[in-house]
Amino acid sequence: MKEVFEALARARAAGEATVLCTVVERRGSAPRGPGAMMAVTAHQVAGTIGGGLVEYEAQQEARRVLGTKTFTQRTYRLTNESAADLGMICGGEVTVWFHYLAPADIPDLAAGRYLTLTEGGGAAVSDHSEPGVHGGRFSVALQRPGMVYVFGGGHVSQALVPALARVDFSVTVLEERTEFLTPALFPDAQALIHADYLRLSDFITMTPDDYAVVMTRGHQGDFEILRQLLQSPAAYVGCIGSRKKVAATQARLREAGIDEARIQSLHSPIGLAIGAETPAEIAVSITAQMIAHRAGVAASD
Repeated sequence: MKEVFEALARARAAGEATVLCTVVERRGSAPRGPGAMMAVTAHQVAGTIGGGLVEYEAQQEARRVLGTKTFTQRTYRLTNESAADLGMICGGEVTVWFHYLAPADIPDLAAGRYLTLTEGGGAAVSDHSEPGVHGGRFSVALQRPGMVYVFGGGHVSQALVPALARVDFSVTVLEERTEFLTPALFPDAQALIHADYLRLSDFITMTPDDYAVVMTRGHQGDFEILRQLLQSPAAYVGCIGSRKKVAATQARLREAGIDEARIQSLHSPIGLAIGAETPAEIAVSITAQMIAHRAGVAASD
């Protein structure tokens, strides 16, 4: 989505008309769900609504809309049951709205939290809305809620932060060591905090939308952070380490009086079991697990 927003901002600044293609409904098996977006101008295409033939056909329709300057919608059937279908075997269908936006009508996406599209052609940004289709209106959150707090600035963290940022997670890095807390190491982080691991509440407040990834330089640091995080409402808490370390840490958390259900919610060893070994591979496995958690999809650790 970030790519689309940047493309809209460029078009607005350059005075270039744009067609915003938005998936507003998905039925059955289809590659992207409601909220997937693609921006098409005379000179660029940004974002994706699923790739393949659906995206190709949508790009052609968007270019037609650039000429007619009118709102339209299309439903693409991913089957081969009739001549009107796309000749695919997925079996689902998606409905896409095509909004023609003159340069002056391209909304300032930094001005609010939700983009609301109106069947017929309107597009506006606001701070309050209910995502989804409602009475000829479709609203989508411009930013995913919640922050990922990464504790520790070592090699795995340095690989993880850009991987998370690339899939639209907002990331803050916390470290006790200032030399591992520089913009050069973490150019994709939204914030860098020089923190005392024993007093996290002095630096951050965890919400039910937040994620935490613990990978400090030592077991004691990990334990002290987990002891505090597992008493917070954080949606996801993960900690790097071997199964032996996990068992020992869980025992210490029980001794510290942490609720058993909360201990069992801890993702540790963190990440999906894909045989990851290098920092880059571990970052992929953690990112994949967090994507699954965000999407509400069960994934095997």
